[in-house]
Amino acid sequence: LTPTNESVQKILIMWERHQGNTVNLNRLFKRVVEVQPGDPVAANNLAYTDLLLDSDVGHASLLARRLATLAPKNPFFATTYALALYKQGHAADALARLDALSAAERSDPVRKLIYAVCLTGVGQGSQASDILDGVVMYGMLPEERQLAETARTEIARLDRAQGNRSRLL
Repeated sequence: LTPTNESVQKILIMWERHQGNTVNLNRLFKRVVEVQPGDPVAANNLAYTDLLLDSDVGHASLLARRLATLAPKNPFFATTYALALYKQGHAADALARLDALSAAERSDPVRKLIYAVCLTGVGQGSQASDILDGVVMYGMLPEERQLAETARTEIARLDRAQGNRSRLL
C-alpha cells in the first residue's frame, strides 16, 4: 500500500467495507494516519473503527473528542464522538451531541443507529425501537449490526421492566 495514494485508499476502503471486514479497515486507517497524521478524516475513521472493535477505546475517545472540538459542525466527527461517549457510559451526553445535528444529518442510517443505541442507554426503549425499525441495515459493518442487536435486546429488557412495574401497580 502506498498510503498517500488517495485513489488506492478509496478502492481498498470500499472493498473492505463491502467485505464487512472492520479489522482490515482499522488496519488501513492506522496506516494512513501513521503516514498522514494531519488527516482528520482518516483519524476519525480510525477512532470510529477502534470504537466498533472495542480496541483502544480510551485513545479513540480522546481522538474523537479532539476532532469534534476542532470541527463541531462536522456530522461524522459528532457521530464518532457520540459513540465514544456512549461507550464510556455517557449516553445522555452522546444524545446531546447527536441532537445538535440537523434533521437531515440525523437521517443517515449509521447516525440513526447510534442515536437509537444512545436512547436505550438512557432508558427510552420505545423511542429507540421506533428509530431502529427505520434503520436500513444493508451495507453496515458486522459490529454496527451487533450494536443494533444489542439495542434490540436492551429494548426488550426495558419493555419487560415496564411491564413488571405495570403489573405491580
